[in-house]
Amino acid sequence: DDVRGLHDEVGGKHGHAAANRLITTLRAIFNWAIDHEIWVGANPARKIALFPEHSRDRFLKAEEVPKFLQELSVEPNRDLRDFIWISLMSGARRGDVLSARWDDISFDTHSWRIPDPKARVPYIVPLMPEAIEVLKLREAVPKDSPWVFPGTGRTGHLAGLKRPWQV
Repeated sequence: DDVRGLHDEVGGKHGHAAANRLITTLRAIFNWAIDHEIWVGANPARKIALFPEHSRDRFLKAEEVPKFLQELSVEPNRDLRDFIWISLMSGARRGDVLSARWDDISFDTHSWRIPDPKARVPYIVPLMPEAIEVLKLREAVPKDSPWVFPGTGRTGHLAGLKRPWQV
């Protein structure tokens, strides 16, 4: 009852997706504890029905694209602006873009090797001229980091851009 109540409470305050992630995490924790004989009894999160979730299906409409690109061109946060351009021009996942290394970018062949993607199989992304232009501008700035998007966290590169996106 406590776990079900927590699921309902989190769902009401923070949304269904957050509540569902909570339950799947709790299930994993209790399963681990049961496997290691730390918890005796049934998994209290096992039979909690997850809230229905709906995937996002909102895309820019053709008439919205020019305004979006205009606003992007004047975005003051360089990392956010460059991240969006490279993402748009490469189609790569957020994590792959943010963890890109200069050693994996080839300006000669206009390509980017993604050595450790989510699917665990390295692949090559052809880079459009717009992405190459953004990368060359980033490369021109003196750097002492192997990352295209250096950061100050434990990974050494940016892990997310939520703060500038929310402004």
